Amino acid sequence: MKICFVLLHAYPVAEPTAHGVFGGSETRAVTLARGLAKYTNHEICFIVRNSELKKPRVIDGVTYIPWRDFWTEIRVHVAEHIDTNSLPKIRINRWSWKLLWEIPLLALAQLWRRKLRRKKYRDPRSIAGIFREVNAELYCSFGINAHAVQTIYNAKSLKRASLLFIGHDMDLDERIYPGSDYVSPYRDYAEPSYWVLKNAEHIIAQTAFQRQLLKDRFDRDCDLLANPFDLENWQEKMKHSGFENPWGTEKYILWIGRAEEVHKKPSRLMELASRSASQKFVMIMNPSHYDVEKQIKQQAPANVKIIDAVPYSQMPGAFCHAKAFVNTSSQEGFPNVFLQAIASQVPIISYEVGEEFLKESQAGICVQGDANLASQLLLDQTLAMKTNRETAMMYLRENNLCSAVCHNLAKIMEELA
Repeated sequence: MKICFVLLHAYPVAEPTAHGVFGGSETRAVTLARGLAKYTNHEICFIVRNSELKKPRVIDGVTYIPWRDFWTEIRVHVAEHIDTNSLPKIRINRWSWKLLWEIPLLALAQLWRRKLRRKKYRDPRSIAGIFREVNAELYCSFGINAHAVQTIYNAKSLKRASLLFIGHDMDLDERIYPGSDYVSPYRDYAEPSYWVLKNAEHIIAQTAFQRQLLKDRFDRDCDLLANPFDLENWQEKMKHSGFENPWGTEKYILWIGRAEEVHKKPSRLMELASRSASQKFVMIMNPSHYDVEKQIKQQAPANVKIIDAVPYSQMPGAFCHAKAFVNTSSQEGFPNVFLQAIASQVPIISYEVGEEFLKESQAGICVQGDANLASQLLLDQTLAMKTNRETAMMYLRENNLCSAVCHNLAKIMEELA
């Protein structure tokens, strides 16, 4: 069976030298694609969008296919060179002579679309030729967003099977319903979001909580699939990841996330670092919102080192030098970084998310928003005493190993197609 994954920003996970920002959804999708290619006989392809991928390329058994067209090429090139969060002001991060004609052309195109558009948003339910060209028997999309809507719509139009992977808990917001004027923080509108949740042929959730929300709010059943983790690959990369410890030989507390205050809340780490002056901190902060990024960098105390981005291949090295991992998010789906911390034998402090998982795995402690408790856990041996590395690793091996998760996924997919 030919299976096609669609997640446009996933290519840097597969090819570490490629530019681009990625997160947990991209890591999850690429790990599943690799696993299916490795452990099953299915043909796996992956539609992505990256200026460095000019033609289809096979990596780890997966064929990565570029989604390219004239306007997309211009948008991608401009987005890679300017800070998109500064719009309508233009802040250039990297100069290119092409910007001299690309930016005015995009501005004109935007004005023209606004003149013609009667709706408040562009409906993503449209035919795209790439889906017919790929000619897969099953199309898989991740999260609730415009590209997921387009993927499911095209699969439905081609009379092919479709599978929707829930990402963030926000994908199942109670304000997503017909006629709602809700718009997510990432500019996804309620009407097409509701459509994809009702029209995807099959849905997979990460957690029991997501499965219950899906049933209660959208009257949809789904399968539950644990996030996959390639432990063997991770442990191998820990030996020679190429990551340089910004604190030399000293261990540090690690934070990873986007520069945004809607969910990731990096400002919480600034407060924690100020309370814990004797501790060293490293933030791997992917660019997202320019103003937030600028503010965090200005506020960072002397015991915090900020790294803008790290290639996926170097992430094991970042954990290798850590003595604790801190998650400050107010809401997530299932944080992939929890599995990375367990595999690296690094205890976890979470401000709000994953309380049940951390208790069951004994991998860390959820402080339920208590900054004082988080600070105290870093100052004494409480964190080490309340966690169990061996139990956490056993939990990972029993629930998240890539081979077992992908075999379970293959069974679901084979029933669909």
